[in-house]
Amino acid sequence: MSDFQRDRELADMAAQMSTETGRRFVHRLLSLSGYFGQPFHADPHIAAFNAGQRNLSVPLFDDLIAACPDRFFPMMLEAQRLARIDAERLARETQGEQE
Repeated sequence: MSDFQRDRELADMAAQMSTETGRRFVHRLLSLSGYFGQPFHADPHIAAFNAGQRNLSVPLFDDLIAACPDRFFPMMLEAQRLARIDAERLARETQGEQE
């Protein structure tokens, strides 16, 4: 890969991470690929699958840290905030159904 291509990839990541929508998208990709979890499982076939899936997110995370390390923490805080909002909304909806 040329320096120009690498610079473009990092610029693309920085552009994604410059908005809340972009950070939410990158967080979703990292989450779906299992980056934040452990790939290990008692069944070696499942562990191998999980490790392979997680392996896809490693370069994405590396690009994030190389391009804009200062945007990782805000991304995580935003994800936690949205998870709380979603959990509260679900609890209200569940409570409303039980009444």
